[in-house]
Amino acid sequence: MNDPEMAELMKQDRELGNHAEDLAAQYQRASQDEKEKLMKLVVETVNKHFEVRQQRRKLTLDRMQKELERLRGEIELRNSQRETRVKQRVQELIGDGAPGF
Repeated sequence: MNDPEMAELMKQDRELGNHAEDLAAQYQRASQDEKEKLMKLVVETVNKHFEVRQQRRKLTLDRMQKELERLRGEIELRNSQRETRVKQRVQELIGDGAPGF
């Protein structure tokens, strides 16, 4: 992947997911005295994981919006150049001496 920003978020996503699962397993094995401390850690980790996943979604959405804007601009430009583009394509297909052009 040649996207350092997304790669970093994906790495954090994996690490936090694994960490939350490890903490949950520790919680299951813990004594009653340790469970309260571990529960706080689980909640903290899950909150961080949630935030990283939201950042990934937002980054994806922002990039999609930019791509949509680019495509809209391209469509508008091509529409404004329609007659010229059609003539050029017809000439490409049948040659420079096309009747009516």
